[in-house]
Amino acid sequence: MKRSDLINAAGFQAGWWLTILGAAHGLPWLGPLAVFPLIGLHLVYFSSRPRSELAFISLCTAAGFAIDSAIFAAGIAQATNPMVPGWPICPLWLLGLWFLFPATLSYSLGWLIGRPLLQVLFGAFGGATSYIAGVQLGALSFPSGWWAGALTYAIVWSFLLPALYALSGWLSPLSEPVLDGPNEAA
Repeated sequence: MKRSDLINAAGFQAGWWLTILGAAHGLPWLGPLAVFPLIGLHLVYFSSRPRSELAFISLCTAAGFAIDSAIFAAGIAQATNPMVPGWPICPLWLLGLWFLFPATLSYSLGWLIGRPLLQVLFGAFGGATSYIAGVQLGALSFPSGWWAGALTYAIVWSFLLPALYALSGWLSPLSEPVLDGPNEAA
């Protein structure tokens, strides 16, 4: 694994933990506060096409907001400390994670490029597991039951992750070499 991929994975994990734990402890602004500088550093130091990647990240964030808002509105998941009580849409702290996640697709999750079956399996397992961890840590709940929430996210992510890779292939080619540092030439 390249150094840039390890840094990307570490940045995502740091952002994920800050976001989830902040949301669970009534600090929903903590994650987004960390996510935006992480994305900025990623775009400046690692992205070979920052504008295209930012457009891709923005589209993924909009899609994620719509998908999670539908799941929240259906009563399958809900934030334990919503910013607006009773408002059944994707909370802003989760939107921060949607902004961070697409930056992993061609870097720390680049091993999934061109492997649609693995994208389906990893999406189902990884997507559901991430939301389940959010429930276990207290940022989310599954009002309609643990199995309903886990199964919903497994199904959604089994389609969503391959769709994100397909979108990224259309918008910003993932096969392009990524710079390994700020001063290195490709």
